[in-house]
Amino acid sequence: MPTYGFQALEVLSHEKTNPFSKNRRGISIGEGGALFLLTKKSDGIKILGIGETSDAYHSATPDPEGTQASIAIQKALDEAKLSSTDIDYINLHGTGTISNDLMEANAIYKVFGNKVPASSTKPITGHCLGAAAAVETYICYEILKGKRNLPIHNFDGEYDESLPKIQLVDKNISPANIKTCMCTSFGFGGTNAVLILGK
Repeated sequence: MPTYGFQALEVLSHEKTNPFSKNRRGISIGEGGALFLLTKKSDGIKILGIGETSDAYHSATPDPEGTQASIAIQKALDEAKLSSTDIDYINLHGTGTISNDLMEANAIYKVFGNKVPASSTKPITGHCLGAAAAVETYICYEILKGKRNLPIHNFDGEYDESLPKIQLVDKNISPANIKTCMCTSFGFGGTNAVLILGK
């Protein structure tokens, strides 16, 4: 059913997702999930901050300026009592659609400029729809536990120069001692959610 809906919206790609590329064609559906058991006893990784907003812009298209998305990012930073320079990595929503990538690039640039390593893992996992945020949060958890390197932004390398420039992770970016990760999720109807995990 979701496949037909995305096809009707003309945002379904029959190739691998290519976020932030000038050649992006849309999402590719993935299947997966992640489950978290939250406890008072910490294993060293904590939820530091959460930010949520809604665009109320359009039922299927986000606000291209990314205004409410950037406010959700700032709310998460404020709750975590962190500044933009305290974030070591951003797991981008990065769907590979024209409108979502535009909105997200604007939102990220408003808060971070081109200073924080970021990547979308959807070229690897596909878009797991309702489970996407959980899967991407788990990737951030594994990074913070030191069990994996920062995911390289896996795209064709042809950045869409009409977008604000964000620092996409490539093989030359491997910062040591990652202490904070931010995970962004932006859904239909302008639903924006941002989570910060940290040691």
